Parts: sequence; structure tokens; C-alpha cells
Amino acid sequence: MTVATGDPTDEAAALAGHPQDTYNPETDHECCERVVINISGLRFETQLKTLAQFPETLLGDPKKRMRYFDPLRNEYFFDRNRPSFDAILYYYQSGGRLRRPVNVPLDIFSEEIRFYELGEEAMEMFREDEGYIKEEERPLPENEFQRQAGFFTNIMNIIDIVAIIPYFITLGTELAEKPEDGQQVIRLVRVFRIFKLSRHSKGLQILGQTLKASMRELGLLIFFLFIGVILFSSAVYFAEADESESQFPSIPDAFWWAVVSMTTVGYGDMVPTTIGGKIVGSLCAIAGVLTIALPVPVIVSNFNYFYHRETEGEEQAQYLQVTSCPKIPSSPDLKKSRSASTISKSDYMEIQEGVNNSNEDFREENLKTANCTLANTNYVNITKMLTDV
Repeated sequence: MTVATGDPTDEAAALAGHPQDTYNPETDHECCERVVINISGLRFETQLKTLAQFPETLLGDPKKRMRYFDPLRNEYFFDRNRPSFDAILYYYQSGGRLRRPVNVPLDIFSEEIRFYELGEEAMEMFREDEGYIKEEERPLPENEFQRQAGFFTNIMNIIDIVAIIPYFITLGTELAEKPEDGQQVIRLVRVFRIFKLSRHSKGLQILGQTLKASMRELGLLIFFLFIGVILFSSAVYFAEADESESQFPSIPDAFWWAVVSMTTVGYGDMVPTTIGGKIVGSLCAIAGVLTIALPVPVIVSNFNYFYHRETEGEEQAQYLQVTSCPKIPSSPDLKKSRSASTISKSDYMEIQEGVNNSNEDFREENLKTANCTLANTNYVNITKMLTDV
């Protein structure tokens, strides 16, 4: 049996056409190297290439995270919030998606974002997901006319202007003694000044924020009501057209009845009398209940969110105010009637001297306790040695 051997040059050419697997020890080791991160006793394990996706962050920069490295245990230790790190690590694993855990408060998670230096983009994304309304920062105008224009575009100033203008119109009108309907309407505009109370009422501010955040749902509600009013007013008009004593002379006259029926008010000033009209009225009331009930839970949810966020902010501010006000140490020689703002220099020196003396006494007591403990330990050791002998 003969075996035909091929040309070595043909085999080399065939192998050259296929991609060769190359092995680079440095890059492959760095790519697949694992790192252990200890968060207050809870260990997480991931790869360095996962952290290297964001090199500007604390965990992605080797120089920044090196100060938290524990060489004895070969891990990075962070004394931080443990539930928050699940979302922080997922931010690296997912390539930039940040989701707050349900059991982590907003303020704590925002502090974790700042600590790990995820950046302003991640912070803005987190705030947007949590429903924070981003306030546009506008530079102060340099022109005097622009400042005046900005004053007149403020909603509170517009309310003041609308409330004041009727007074001057009435004052300049010769028919002030015989007011007409137009003048009465103009005077009624003064009532808008009540909206100025929102400056001093947190509840009105929360309500305004809720309405602003629920504009889409309110728009859908008004749109559905508009369609229902046109539909049912037309239906009740044609259902009552053959009735001689019909209370619906035209479709626009039936708009009032449709609005009252869909909002389940039911004044009773316009009532269908035929069977077809009553069926249309029943369907109108049912459709109104369903239409109004759909967006209401969303609006209530927005109100609860803004209300709880406001209360949490006030509680946090009170906590910071209490914890950031240290008490001045008292001295037995200092009178209680004196306040902290009226302490003189000599009194302050007495207080400082008393604090220093108390610290020295405390150190002496600790030294005595340590000496006693050491003496007891030596005594026990000597006793053991004598017993063994």
C-alpha cells in the first residue's frame, strides 16, 4: 500500500488562510483576573474587565481603589451600605444601567453614587428615574430690559398684575357708579390673588407639583371627556328628537347634560323621557365613571410621592440641624443663666482648662487600670509557673 504525500508548501498555504489562536499571557490574565470586594463583611467577586468599563470611577481606576486594598486578605474593603452595592455592581455589569433597590432610601443611595464616583450622568439618570423634576439653570441677564422681561414672565408676578389691573380699570371708568357685567367680571379677577398663598403653604406647592407631573394623565382625562360629551349629547338628541316635550332642542344644548351625567353630578334640570334617551343616559353615566376612575390612581400616586419626598426632606433637614450643633461643655464655675453667645474670653479659658483637666484625669485612670491589669496578668503567670514546678 502506498501513501501519497502532499507538498509541504500547499499545507502551509492552507493553514495560513485560517485564523490562528494567539495567546497573550498579560492581556488574558488581566482580562480574566478576578477581584474580591468586601462591603462591610459581604463579599462580592467580579472580573477586572467589568470594572475597567468605567475607568473614571472609584472601582474602575486602579489608583483610586488601591487605598482600600487589604493585602492580608487580598481584597478591597469598603465600609459602606451593603444593599446599595448590588445596584452599584450591576451598573458595571450592565454597562451603565442604574436602578435603586427598593429597601434603600433615596438619600443613602445618592450618597453611595457620590462615594463610588459614578459621575454626574449617572446621578442625573438616577434622579430622572426617581421622578425628580430637573430645574433649568439660566444665567442672570446682563441687560436691564431682560431682567424686567423676566420679572413679567414669572407666574406669581402675572397673578399680581392680573389682580391689580382691574382696580385701575375701574378707577379710570366713568361708569363706576353703574357697573355692568363686564366690570363685574373684571373685579372678579381680583380673587386670583389667593394663589399667592402657595408661597407659604407646602400643601399647595405639593398640589402644584402633582398637577404639573400629571399633565399627561389630565390631558387624557379631558380628551376622553370631550369625546364622550360629543358622542352622548348627539345620541341623546337623536333619541329625543321625536318627543314633543324634549328638553334637548339641539346638540350643543345637550353638552351640559352630557358633562353633568359623565361627572355623576346629575342636577336633573335636563332629563330624557323616552326609553332610548334613558338608555343613552345610563351608558353616559357608566362611561363617565370608567373614564374618570382610570387616571385618578396615577394622580394620587404622584401626590403621595411628592408628599413623602417633602416630609423626608424636612426630617432629614431637622436631623442634620440637630446633629450639626455640638453642645458647649459646661463648667461648675460658670453660671447657668449665661448663654453661649455671651461667654467672655476668661470664661472660655476656664471651660477649656476644665476640659483639659478632665481629659488628663481620664488618661490617668486609664493608665492605672492598664497597670492593674498588667500586674494581675503577671501574678497569674507567676502562679502558674510555681504550680507547674
